[in-house]
Amino acid sequence: MTGHDESGITVYWRPGCPFCSRLRRGLARAGVTTTEVNIWDDPSAAAFVRSVANGNETVPTVTVGTAAFVNPTPRDVIAAAGLTPLARPSRLAALLRRHRRQTS
Repeated sequence: MTGHDESGITVYWRPGCPFCSRLRRGLARAGVTTTEVNIWDDPSAAAFVRSVANGNETVPTVTVGTAAFVNPTPRDVIAAAGLTPLARPSRLAALLRRHRRQTS
């Protein structure tokens, strides 16, 4: 199987999956680095997903280290990895404006 990183976050996905797209976008927005594996291109990755999803090719499936999660939210993945998500740009901009006003 290619792409599985036991020390990091691996997202198993397939084209056309809206749940996969939502998860991948959410993790990217949060600044989370992942390894992505298309299960349609990697038969051993598809077999791995079936092994942790009761025989089904349910995606997204995510591994964080050695723990596997089937159809998690971005928040679930971030929490499992012990990460702090990046602030949203609009929220960050508002915080910076407030800080500048307070220090001026």
